[in-house]
Amino acid sequence: MKIVLTGGGTGGHVYPNLAMLPYLKNFEVYYFGSNGMEKELAKKYNLPFYETKTVKFERKNLLKNFALPFKLSQCKAQAAKLLEKIKPDVVLSKGGYASLPCTLAALKLNIPVICHESDLSLGLANRVAKLSGATLATANEETAKKYGGVFTGIPLRRELFKLSKDEAKKALKINKKIILVLGGSSGAKAINDCIPSFAEKIPSDTCIIHFTGKNKKLGFSKENYMQIEYSDDMATYLNAADVVVSRCGATALHEIAALKKRAVFIPLPKGTSRGDQVENAAVAKKHGGIILEQPKLSPENLLSAISLAEKPMTPICENPNEKLLKLILEKAK
Repeated sequence: MKIVLTGGGTGGHVYPNLAMLPYLKNFEVYYFGSNGMEKELAKKYNLPFYETKTVKFERKNLLKNFALPFKLSQCKAQAAKLLEKIKPDVVLSKGGYASLPCTLAALKLNIPVICHESDLSLGLANRVAKLSGATLATANEETAKKYGGVFTGIPLRRELFKLSKDEAKKALKINKKIILVLGGSSGAKAINDCIPSFAEKIPSDTCIIHFTGKNKKLGFSKENYMQIEYSDDMATYLNAADVVVSRCGATALHEIAALKKRAVFIPLPKGTSRGDQVENAAVAKKHGGIILEQPKLSPENLLSAISLAEKPMTPICENPNEKLLKLILEKAK
């Protein structure tokens, strides 16, 4: 059997697809995406990669969207030619603008499509895909009930569960308490701006590991403070952490909860995004995460929020990869 994975632009639209690879051993796997991070990651995982033209809905300048239907039609036509060549049995779409041409082309060719939604509400690409006939898989039970989908959770990478906390700390050569600060693959300016002053308040028995985002290096250094722009080995850092401070992107939320970490989430405010992280924060709180709204972010409030994160989070979904694989096998021709 053959399967096409599609989705890209950010880690949340790529890593869950890649997390399914160990479960797709009976499939020939192909990846469709844009000239984004998915292209390099597909190469790393030795996946045949097909770059497709994409269009993106402009939320800030709506006038730019008038030509979108025409451009999308061209993108679909290109994706359709590639799909006719490969003849996949099923397409798994992780949503986002990079997935839409492949998704719509597959549906027009009567190829079964599963579109996976990580957030509580549907993103635009998944709304369009579902209306066009795709089967909806959801990360959250509430989403499945609201939109008529199948609750599978978010696929999680196997490497997340290979190390204990002690083994991870030993690998990093750190024997202190660790506060892990994550701003997402592209970084988070509000969090980055706060951390230098916050680091001055941390006791000597604690180490801060701060992921600033690619090309977001800060001109700040201090003992017991480690600054990293990006790493492909997030599993080691996540396992080593005693407390995680993170944006509230869905993939990060589900991974942190699955590892049962104490956690503080600083969701990206609505207006800066479509508001999905604010909605995700409700899920995080339900499963034991502490929420600190960005307008209230300060070194003092962050320290207070961490002190409130006394209990480990509880997993949001058990065995998500197996559940999504079952749905894939049901839909594959």
